[in-house]
Amino acid sequence: MTQPVPEPEKNAVDKLTAENKAAIRALQSAMKEYRSFLKEFTAFLDGLVRWQEELQGDQADRCELLARQAIGLLLQHGVRPTARAGEQLNLRYHEVVATERDGEVPPDTVIRVLTMGYEMNHSVLGRFALRPARVIVSAAVSEEGESDQEGESDQEGGNGE
Repeated sequence: MTQPVPEPEKNAVDKLTAENKAAIRALQSAMKEYRSFLKEFTAFLDGLVRWQEELQGDQADRCELLARQAIGLLLQHGVRPTARAGEQLNLRYHEVVATERDGEVPPDTVIRVLTMGYEMNHSVLGRFALRPARVIVSAAVSEEGESDQEGESDQEGGNGE
């Protein structure tokens, strides 16, 4: 038979439980704000990169320096870019927006990164994608030189083989 918990101990347990729940809510709120900030910061970085593409000479060099510094800040906080031209398609990190015929590279290879994607490696929350990279990938080319996918994306499951 269990003994009833004395009132002072019960109040202490209830108080600790309430404090723990409040701390968890505060942490969840802070993480939501942090993720929101990171999404906004990466959108700012996208704009900086687009602006750099329009500039020439010294202005482009200065803009590139700013972009590199911004990426360095992200890396210091566990956020890394997730796409590079020439790498194999990975739907965890890439959103296919188009395919193009390219006999130079294997099918499902990233040809161009339209918008960089990012992932975070957090000590408590683990690794998760902030957003996928928007990419163009190579389509399979048949022997006649025509695409086996004819505009299909790999998200539909086929690679033409």
